[in-house]
Amino acid sequence: MVAIYHDHGWRSRFWQSYKRSYNRLGRPVAEDNEIAVFGWTWIKPLVLHPKTTSVHWRNYVKDRGMSPWYDVVDWSGGTLLSSPLLLR
Repeated sequence: MVAIYHDHGWRSRFWQSYKRSYNRLGRPVAEDNEIAVFGWTWIKPLVLHPKTTSVHWRNYVKDRGMSPWYDVVDWSGGTLLSSPLLLR
């Protein structure tokens, strides 16, 4: 399976670099990165929009098929084959 994403300019390049370093740095550093991504994707919205974020959290497994934490782990270390920059 190949996932194709839109090129979002600097954001795509940032995540390509992030995922490369995530996969090279080893488990302890990867766990720190996962916690940072979790905070950015869940804690920040929870503070800014508590009601909608908590509803989204409760429905996440049903909507996405995996827990929010494992989705963050999967997203953090996702393969670079899904990068739009490599599909050009």
